[in-house]
Amino acid sequence: MTDEVMTNEAAEVDGKGLDEMIREYEAEQAEAEAEANQPDPEEEERARKLAEKINSGFLKAVKFTQAPHVDIEQIVDREKGNEAFLPLAQEFGGEVPPWLAAMIEKYDPYIKAGWYMGTTIYAARKAEAQVLEYLERQRRQQQQEGAANGQESEPGTNQ
Repeated sequence: MTDEVMTNEAAEVDGKGLDEMIREYEAEQAEAEAEANQPDPEEEERARKLAEKINSGFLKAVKFTQAPHVDIEQIVDREKGNEAFLPLAQEFGGEVPPWLAAMIEKYDPYIKAGWYMGTTIYAARKAEAQVLEYLERQRRQQQQEGAANGQESEPGTNQ
């Protein structure tokens, strides 16, 4: 028996060298992987709808809790938000995961109570700030009127 070492050029099958066969195999594998990673059109549509739903809920929460007097559509590009939430929706497979749905259902009363408390505190703080601002304007106006009439009012008094 002779010890022969085959070179890549010597190893041929159907007229193809080993290097060429390896390149073809790798190309086939890459093509198969890319095809397998192509999203299902139905799943993509579900993911897109879920992303829109998540974004709508987010924008409603922002409007309700942070900017009730602002037309959120005037300052936010809804499509950019949908695009931002799309990877999350794709990760979920276009559906709210069962574990999340179960958690929301289980904790729904607590979520609603917390939402109510948070928005009430926010509204009360905002109203308080408006009242304080109004009182400060009144105090300044009274001081200006007193100064215009030649009277000096002492701090803390309403003359």
